[in-house]
Parts: sequence; structure tokens; C-alpha cells
Amino acid sequence: MKLPQDPQVVSELGWAVVKTAYAKLKAGPDSASPDAGLVRGGSVFRCTARSIDPQGLSGGGLWYKYAGGGTEGWLHQDDLAIFDTETQARKAAGDSAGT
Repeated sequence: MKLPQDPQVVSELGWAVVKTAYAKLKAGPDSASPDAGLVRGGSVFRCTARSIDPQGLSGGGLWYKYAGGGTEGWLHQDDLAIFDTETQARKAAGDSAGT
């Protein structure tokens, strides 16, 4: 089996880019959870879990699990752009860094 030279790794839930200057990291997947830190805009990470807010999709939306730099928690969908592949996410992060 021959693999392409530049394989695009696909995560089932996708890859995310933080699209705001800083995104508030929460300890749990809801806005009432304690703050767990900040994640800088342009950060790219693999989505390993997704959860519906206790208020439902229309009330609170989706939360994505973040782990990076020794920190983990949950980020809200409004702060993220979701992509199918890491290559797409990194390209988007690079493109947004120039704006």
C-alpha cells in the first residue's frame, strides 16, 4: 500500500483553530463551569471530545475538549473554526495570523 507524500490526518471530530484573540478555557463543557485558563488565538488542536451544553444546542451550543501545553479544558464553538484535517486547520491558522 502506497501512502501519499503529504497525508492529511483526519480526526473523527476534526481539528480546531481558536479564531478569537483569546478563548476562555472552562473546566467543564458549560458556561457555568469555573475558568481553567486562556488559549491564544491561532492555536490548533485535535478535537478529542465534543459535548452539548446543558442548555441544549440552541441555548448553549457545543463545547470541544482542548488539551495542550499542559492545560486542558473545554472551549465553546463560538471561539473555534472546525476543519476536517490538520493541514486545513494549520493553513487557516497561518492565514489568520497575517490579518
